Amino acid sequence: MYVDKALSGIKAVQTLSRLNRAHPQKHDTFVLDFYNDSDTIRRSFEPYYRTTLLSDETDPNKLHDLKADLEGYQVYSQEQIDDFVKL
Repeated sequence: MYVDKALSGIKAVQTLSRLNRAHPQKHDTFVLDFYNDSDTIRRSFEPYYRTTLLSDETDPNKLHDLKADLEGYQVYSQEQIDDFVKL
């Protein structure tokens, strides 16, 4: 999931709680949050949980590994990327 807007309070809880409904073939979930800091998200969950655990920051290599996998499966081509960038 990519987050690019402010989330706090019940909106943060509702949005991020949907991650527990992953496809049966998915083994984990991933949130790339461009906007919010971890303290805001933690405070949003505190009224609903006695203990709120947030995982540490993600290893940026995970994104590079995903890119390599996508390139290996030829999900997209460099030409498609260039065309998209022109938009």
